[in-house]
Amino acid sequence: MFKLTIAAMFAAIAAAADTADTTATSLPPVLMHYMPWFQWSRKYSTAGWHWKMNLDWKNDLLPNKRIASHYTPAIGPYNSVDKDVIQYHLELMKAAGVKGIIIDWYGTRENVYDFKYPNLAASDAIIEVASDMGLLFTVCYEDWTLVAKRDVPKGEEPTGDVLRDVRKDLRTDLLYIRENYANKPGFLREPTSAPSDNEHSTQGRPVMLIFGPRNIKNGTEWTSAMSEVFTDVNNRPKLLTITGNAMHGEGTFSWFPSMKQDSFVDENTALNTVRDYLTNFYEKKKGMLHIGSIFPGFKDYYKEGGSDTSYGILPEFDGKTFNASMYEAQKYRPTFIQAATWNDWQEGTIIEPREGKGKDRYYFLLRLQQYILGYNNSADDFDVIFETYREKKGADFGWPGTGGDICAMGTKRNCALLGCVWKSSKCTACPGIGNKKEKKCVKAGCNWEADNEYKCQSCNTEEMEVDCWAKSCVWIKVKKIGQKMCTPCAGITKQNKCRNAKCAWSESKEKCASCVTLKKRKKCKAVNCSWNTKDKVCSRKN
Repeated sequence: MFKLTIAAMFAAIAAAADTADTTATSLPPVLMHYMPWFQWSRKYSTAGWHWKMNLDWKNDLLPNKRIASHYTPAIGPYNSVDKDVIQYHLELMKAAGVKGIIIDWYGTRENVYDFKYPNLAASDAIIEVASDMGLLFTVCYEDWTLVAKRDVPKGEEPTGDVLRDVRKDLRTDLLYIRENYANKPGFLREPTSAPSDNEHSTQGRPVMLIFGPRNIKNGTEWTSAMSEVFTDVNNRPKLLTITGNAMHGEGTFSWFPSMKQDSFVDENTALNTVRDYLTNFYEKKKGMLHIGSIFPGFKDYYKEGGSDTSYGILPEFDGKTFNASMYEAQKYRPTFIQAATWNDWQEGTIIEPREGKGKDRYYFLLRLQQYILGYNNSADDFDVIFETYREKKGADFGWPGTGGDICAMGTKRNCALLGCVWKSSKCTACPGIGNKKEKKCVKAGCNWEADNEYKCQSCNTEEMEVDCWAKSCVWIKVKKIGQKMCTPCAGITKQNKCRNAKCAWSESKEKCASCVTLKKRKKCKAVNCSWNTKDKVCSRKN
């Protein structure tokens, strides 16, 4: 009887987590936790630590189009300082109803890891774009950066000369925030009244987060520094510390519950842990400034990436983990809600679109949209933003590869014209068809080369006109790239142009194809191609 009761209780918890109300419920403003630390050079095929960790980028990850994560961004690796990327990210968030961002901030120290570039440079660019777009923003200050490379053990407070240097750098960082962020429209402020309809009052004091603190744990250090730098108390940011921290700021925020180290995690137990962690947080923070967290799950790559031991795992459970965290936020209505995270690929807490087909690419954005705005747009808005970014980047979109740079700029309408194949909702190079599907390769307007490592080849890999014609492709000017290139017959959509290019026009299908796709003599000769009786091959007439 006892076992049945417990089982029924867990089932009820899971059911509540899976059926949280997705109707717009006047949620407090939802803010996205954002990582600004990614480096990527397409020209030199190099990547920063956060894409590769301690793995071999050029010989392992890059050839297999992988990053040091269990997941992969839909747009491939990117550079956080790239304003096209920033615009793409923020527009996706806005379409889902997100009101602002919380930037994971590493301070201003020179010559320490990647703090200055890309972290600081990207933070500056993100805040500039966010402010221009009318989004809210603030920073989550990583105080451990103050003791980095100063021989201070993890979690310990600095002393002596190190403390003196830390105090100086802390004030430098706060001054930078005051002069470059806090004076811009949109810097997050505490609402003076209860927020409604996912809107935000700008009348209260500014709000900043500290991820910890993990090293500067003495509250007087922060109080002293804040008072010196922000002399106007009405514009002095309130500091929110992570829940459970010994130092109590003027508010607090939740993050993730403790996680299991086991590879197998029981669904009911995990969802119950999420509920208990968040319920405990909300019950204790009633009446004070607090930010609740929502999250899709947690699956880090530290062990696989050769960096550190794993923190554990909190599976997504097909969206139930996310639903469970949102259910508590709906119930308790904190001052703000923090979505954790947009793009921490190492820890697998990703809301940013990941590789996948159709709706799977925008899975958690669609869920956010349902909760915040009360509707699901079937990914249409997100697709427009994604395709706009793809066209803007052109040959610089996605992973580099054979023919891939050109294909990356393709849309469904012009993909074939670029010598590429529309597959899994994106324009890809012919090698993506595989090495065992000759018929499918040729039918798609690609070329089958049995001696090539990648047997299915795109016309666009040929840079000389003579080689292009030899492959039964067409050498024409393509408006999309503004120059002549080698493209397949399949990309031509008009009958007269098809015949002028000495390709085969199908009256029944109203499609243009290369002569080599025709396997029968009668069909070959009927469209004015040349039939080789000996080899039984149809080819273009000279």
